[in-house]
Amino acid sequence: MKIVRLRGGGFAVKHGGLFYAEGGTGDLAVPQRVLELIKACGLDLDPTPYVLEGRLGVNRLLGEAFEECVAKTLSGYKVERHKKAFEPIGRIAGRRVHSFPDFVVEGKIAVEAKVGDCDEAQVLEYAKKFPVGAVVFPFSGFCRVPRGWRVFPWLVKDPKPFHDWLRISLGK
Repeated sequence: MKIVRLRGGGFAVKHGGLFYAEGGTGDLAVPQRVLELIKACGLDLDPTPYVLEGRLGVNRLLGEAFEECVAKTLSGYKVERHKKAFEPIGRIAGRRVHSFPDFVVEGKIAVEAKVGDCDEAQVLEYAKKFPVGAVVFPFSGFCRVPRGWRVFPWLVKDPKPFHDWLRISLGK
């Protein structure tokens, strides 16, 4: 159980999946980039339960919000979320195996949404199944990608290059 004092004299309690807040303004230290992302994507999310989990919760909020933002960006296409690319045999093999890209557009292009560091091995595994793909970042970011893949930073501010590339790659 985690109890946090809110500005203005109230408190908030988080225990497992349950959340309760009373009094105060509910102001917690939410990073500005998270608020920008939520506002730019037009999402209706309350960041307070995530912030109570600390840095890990804020990172989870940022990741979930950005995935929803990318889903809205791809709304004009046939998109599958977390489509299985490989059978997950990581536990059997004793190593980590990435088997689900975030999005698969029209069954041809994998799109991986990243808010932090990009795991090059993860992208290389997806490239085996999807020769064309993209790694998108909400703000600045860079990642080494294999041939046929592209990196798109600043997707929140300027989605046009991503849309243009996607249209050309799909032949539309």
